Amino acid sequence: MPRIAFAVVTLLVCACLGSAQESDPHAPKQHVSDADDKESKPNKEAKPSKAELAQAALAKAEERHKDALKQATDAMDELEDFITKFDKGHDPTKIAEDIQGQTEKAMESDEKDADEVFHKHLANLRNAEAGTSLDGLEAQARKAARDIQQQSRRKEREMRKALEHMSKGKQAEAKGLRREAKKAARASLKAARELEKAQRHAGVKEHVFEGEMDHNEHVSEGMEDRVGDLGDRAADHIERVFGKVEDILDGSSDRIGFAADRRAESDRQAVKDARSHAEAVAATDRAARAKAAAKSHQDNSKSAGNTTHAADSTPAEAATGTSAIGLAIAPGSDLSGVEVVGLCCLFALSALLALRLAAARSREGIREAPLLG
Repeated sequence: MPRIAFAVVTLLVCACLGSAQESDPHAPKQHVSDADDKESKPNKEAKPSKAELAQAALAKAEERHKDALKQATDAMDELEDFITKFDKGHDPTKIAEDIQGQTEKAMESDEKDADEVFHKHLANLRNAEAGTSLDGLEAQARKAARDIQQQSRRKEREMRKALEHMSKGKQAEAKGLRREAKKAARASLKAARELEKAQRHAGVKEHVFEGEMDHNEHVSEGMEDRVGDLGDRAADHIERVFGKVEDILDGSSDRIGFAADRRAESDRQAVKDARSHAEAVAATDRAARAKAAAKSHQDNSKSAGNTTHAADSTPAEAATGTSAIGLAIAPGSDLSGVEVVGLCCLFALSALLALRLAAARSREGIREAPLLG
């Protein structure tokens, strides 16, 4: 019996081994699927979870908020540095002197040209030739004098224009810094709100992220208020400094205007003097020509009187009248050119009458001579 039982057990074991060997062809397939599971398992582990994504978003939000705060702080510091440097580097007296010096240098050539034109027209009027219209020359000289005065007025306008340009440039610079700082402060507040949202999704306790949000909001609003204060300070400093510059330039403009008025008065007087000189020269020339003509007529009348030997009183009276006319136009008389010409005509008429009377007497003497014989 024991042997029979042993044989049965042996047969059962062999049967089990046979069935195990029949199932071996499926074993490799099982191993392949296990390998695929092992290869796909790392991919499933690389995909982050929602919690991990929330933590990554929180880190980025914290970094962005930190950068926004730094940019806002730097922008405010830049605006404050502008105010400090502006106060130290902008002396009103020096600015006014620079503006005046640059304006005078820019207008130096134009002023020189205007002065040369005036003196040219003044010389033309003073040295006018006979027969030239003095009215036209005087008008040209007066216009050139007004042009010189206009150059002085233009200098005042150019100085004010330079001051206005400089003031507006600084105001624009301050406004630009204020605008950028305000923009950065608002950006920090926006970043704080994004940070609060990221903290909420990351599972941060409510009292924690709400407390941080209150703090960040207070900081951002405080920075925005500070930006407004700094911007107002910058505008006040600019207005104060350039207001002093304007006062200094007003004094300079008054001096320039006073000097221009004196120069204009001097130029007008110079034009009058040149006109008077030209008229005097013309009158002297006319008197000299009239005197020469009178002397020529006088010499001719004397020559005619010596050849006629008039016997009656009429030729003598004519000669007396001629002598009176000669005395009237002698040097030192106060007669004008027109009067001198009139006297010369009268002198010529008297001489002509004397010659005609002498000729008539001569003819009568010739006709009466045979009767006396």
